[in-house]
Amino acid sequence: MREEATRSLCTAAFRRGISVLTSAAILAASTASLAGEPVNNNFPAANSANDLAEDMQVLVTSGPSGADTTTNPTISTSTDVDYILVVCTANRNVSRVTLGNLSADIDLYVYGTTSAHPLLGQSILSSSQPETVNLSPTTNAVVVKVVGFNGATSPYIVGFGCT
Repeated sequence: MREEATRSLCTAAFRRGISVLTSAAILAASTASLAGEPVNNNFPAANSANDLAEDMQVLVTSGPSGADTTTNPTISTSTDVDYILVVCTANRNVSRVTLGNLSADIDLYVYGTTSAHPLLGQSILSSSQPETVNLSPTTNAVVVKVVGFNGATSPYIVGFGCT
C-alpha cells in the first residue's frame, strides 16, 4: 500500500510538470528551496512538459534493486542533462546507483533530497565504462544527475540498489 501511495504521488507530480526536486522534497518532507540555479546544488525546474518528460524520471521499487529498462534515456545533445528521482520503499534505503550500456563518456552524480542537496557521490570514469556510486544507505530517495563529459552523447540504463 505504501509503495502504491508513493508511486501515485510521484506519478502525479511527474504528470503535473513539477520538478523532480519538488517530488523528492515531498517524499522526504523536505523544505528545500526550488528556485535556485544549478549552482550550490539547486536543481532547475523543467522548462516545458517535453523537457520534463525527456529529462526527469521517477524510479520507484520496494525490492532490493530496480532499473529503468523501458524509457531508453539518452544524453542526446552536448547540453543535455537528465535528472532522475530514485526512491526505495518498504523501509529500504538507496545503496547504489549505476549507469550502464554507455557508448561514450557519461558521468553520474548523486544528490541528497534535503534542503542543502548535498552531493552524496559521483562517478566520472573515462570513456564508456559503466559508472557506479555506492552509498551509505541512510536515505530512501536521491536525485541522480546524468551528463555527458565534454559534450559526449549516449543512451544509458539507470540501475539502483536498495538495502
